[in-house]
Amino acid sequence: MSIVVGQRWGHPLTIPVRNALLAAFLVVVALLALAIGVSLREARRFEQLSRLGLQANATLFQLEQTLSAMRDAETGQRGYLLTGDSTYLGPYQTGVEAVGRHLSALGRLGRDSRGEASLHPEELLRLQHLVEAKRHELERTLALYGRGGSQDAVAMVRSDSGRAVMDSLRGLVAAVEARQTRALTATTAAWRERARRNYTAVQALAVVGALLIATMLYAANLVLAERRARQEALTAERAVLEQRVAERTEELRQQHQVAVDAQQRAEQAAVQAEEETVRAEEEAARAEEERLRADEERQRAERHEAEAKVGESRYRALAELSPDALLVFVDGRAVYANPAAARLIGATDSRDLLGMSAFDFIVPEFADAVRQRMRLVLETGGNAPPLEYQWRRLDGTVEEVETAAGPVDWQGRRAIQVVARGIGDRRRTLLALAESEARFRTVADTAPVLIWQAGAGGACTFVNRGWLTFTGRTLEQERGDGWADSIHQEDRDRSLAAFRQAYAERSPFSIEYRFRRSDGAYRLVRNDGVPHWADDATFVGFVGACLDVTEMREAGRRLGEAQRLESLGRLAGGVAHETNNQMTVVLGAAEFLLRRTDLPPAAREDVGQIRQAAGRAANISAQLLAYSRRSVLRPQVLDLNTVVAGIQPSLRRVLGGERTLLVERASAAGPVEADPGQLEQVLLNLIINARDATEEGGRVTIATGQARVTEADAGRRPELAGRTGLYARLTISDTGRGMSAETVSRIFEPFFTTKPVGQGTGLGLATVYGIVKQSNGFIWATSEEGRGTSFEILLPVVPGGRPARDPAPQPVLAGADHLVLVVEDEDTVREFAVRGLSEAGFTVLSATGATEALALVDRDRPPLSAIVTDLAMPGLDGGALAEQLRRRYPAVPVLYMSGFTDDDVIRRGLMAPEQPFLQKPFGPDELARRVKALVEGAATA
Repeated sequence: MSIVVGQRWGHPLTIPVRNALLAAFLVVVALLALAIGVSLREARRFEQLSRLGLQANATLFQLEQTLSAMRDAETGQRGYLLTGDSTYLGPYQTGVEAVGRHLSALGRLGRDSRGEASLHPEELLRLQHLVEAKRHELERTLALYGRGGSQDAVAMVRSDSGRAVMDSLRGLVAAVEARQTRALTATTAAWRERARRNYTAVQALAVVGALLIATMLYAANLVLAERRARQEALTAERAVLEQRVAERTEELRQQHQVAVDAQQRAEQAAVQAEEETVRAEEEAARAEEERLRADEERQRAERHEAEAKVGESRYRALAELSPDALLVFVDGRAVYANPAAARLIGATDSRDLLGMSAFDFIVPEFADAVRQRMRLVLETGGNAPPLEYQWRRLDGTVEEVETAAGPVDWQGRRAIQVVARGIGDRRRTLLALAESEARFRTVADTAPVLIWQAGAGGACTFVNRGWLTFTGRTLEQERGDGWADSIHQEDRDRSLAAFRQAYAERSPFSIEYRFRRSDGAYRLVRNDGVPHWADDATFVGFVGACLDVTEMREAGRRLGEAQRLESLGRLAGGVAHETNNQMTVVLGAAEFLLRRTDLPPAAREDVGQIRQAAGRAANISAQLLAYSRRSVLRPQVLDLNTVVAGIQPSLRRVLGGERTLLVERASAAGPVEADPGQLEQVLLNLIINARDATEEGGRVTIATGQARVTEADAGRRPELAGRTGLYARLTISDTGRGMSAETVSRIFEPFFTTKPVGQGTGLGLATVYGIVKQSNGFIWATSEEGRGTSFEILLPVVPGGRPARDPAPQPVLAGADHLVLVVEDEDTVREFAVRGLSEAGFTVLSATGATEALALVDRDRPPLSAIVTDLAMPGLDGGALAEQLRRRYPAVPVLYMSGFTDDDVIRRGLMAPEQPFLQKPFGPDELARRVKALVEGAATA
């Protein structure tokens, strides 16, 4: 098919539809490629713009760090000149070294970047010149002070030369910042204008592409219409052909019928002639038949005589092979006995029995019955019914037999044939079977499971006593399909379908369903059945047993929940470890910034917000560690009432004046062993939850008391099994809106919360659960929608325990001038630790890992006073590193630090017990105090 696009010299110009579709498709692909190219080009431009902004920010940061380092060096120099305290030389030296590093970084940035946003070479040279001038001034004043010219040095410091250099530095930094800002603004505006134009172009391409797609659809519709027309023409031609075939078929059928009629008339004439011939032959055959009948009568008499001889021979052959005893008696004497009769009576050969009377081996008390049977057979000529009696064998033993007798013709004489079978083995088998059946019923009735049997048709035939006790029904009620009446209605169709399928496939089955007990309660049972086969491989039915698995499934569910909570706990511990690492740096950096005197008030407020946010993150990390049972608890014996009374004012402030707090303290709740801070955290979290769930005017109650756990309590709450004894009880209940059963089952999961986004972390109750479990206690929640919630906590009472007193506060120790080695693979944490110890007065060496630390020690042999190392590091961990360093420095103390707790790292084998340990996050002052204590302790040892 073609499309008319115009005329030329009076003839239409056409283009094939297929070519038009292909051309349109290629144009659409080209437009898509062009749009993608434009988008990629804009993405690269945006990336270049982002990289330019990052380079500018990095340059400004290094410039600010250079100014800060120069200020630190100037502050240390002036402090030394004014006080003479050599401690100030530490910040001076650190600032001078930092200036060099920052200038090197600026040089690298200048080489790696180009454009207005980068630091120009002449600006870098000017910056280096100013820094060098300031450093020479500082060195001249220190040298002058060292030669005794303190007054001249102080006068030089108070002159304006150093201030002029610093003002020049600040001016240079401000000029660079303004130029970079202008460059970035202009570049961003240009990019946005190009992006707008490109977006317009892409829209135009999209419109053109849509028009082309519409053209393609129109051409496709033309092709489809042409195909439908061709199909209709083919259908009409096929109808004409079918009509012609039908007419030709009818013509051929009529011709065939004429030929068949002619052939049938010819065949009838031939049959009549053949019948005449057959009649003549029948007359001849009838005469021959009369002659043959006479011959047959003579041959039949001869054959009867031969068959009689063959029958006797065949009878003897069959009798010889029969497993039953066969005897023939004529006039009361045996004229024939087969080998089985000899074996039954105990003869070595069947011929030994010939001539013997039947009464020679019949026990005398059965003789009259046998005579009567023999007379009956001879007189009536009929068979005698089977009779069981005893034969006496030739060796004198007695054998139980079953006999049958009947008349027989023996060589033309009337005789009695006796068939006998020993039934002693069968009686013994039946007796054993009866004993086995009795044993089976005894075992089945005493078994702790429900045992059943079903016949080949599927109907129940037997259930044991345990089944009847369980259901409270009779055996007659359970037989057939009656047992299915106790299946729960929702499980009945499914269970019976599985039962019928197993019967059809003759295969074992195992199904579970709810089964009604005699008290009306439904129990979950597992029904296991196997097919039963007779000795001859005949299917006789099924046998099986039902087991009550209600408690088993409930225990499995509790185990699954415990494993799920444990896995969530491990995940929470890992998250807390990484958070502690990062919060160490954030808290330290915030504290360093707040120490600066030149920090603007607005920036100081922002840094304070950062420190508060970091503190909240550290608190969340502590909650995660408490939930995962990896937090370090400091348990002590305390009185539960005292803890509640101490935190009661804080709890009232948390609730506010809109809700009422009631405290019901028992006279003696009993001493318990717990971390007082963690126990207060439990109370605070539960009160916050109660506040959020309670409307204004509601009531929250805290109650203390004692409870004695018995075995009966363990039956209702399996987690109390083996934990009987005296407990202190803490109950927090509210009158709030309550929770559903599904919500109660998940409230102790971390990060699960019913509060709106931004109003809860989902860690409050998870923290409570972790603290209570780590304190060797139990916690339960009960709630009902619209009726409030109650939390019950049990903590074991310490027999004879007395509450501990708080120790007296210890003074904070200042740093000393000693050499400390810091080993930490996290760069930001290492820099924070080095800076904190340096500002505390220590000389610090740092290494990024165990390999670098060992190489530094082996190369320089520095006189170390203390070692601070992270525990979890790639390659050689902190514990192994400390072991190798102790071989070189036996008396140097080691302080371990980690984001995990000390209990956790001890379980991991990273640290031996009782070793100095500092858990992240920590501040620079805490680190300095711990190192100072280690150094002083080693000096006095």
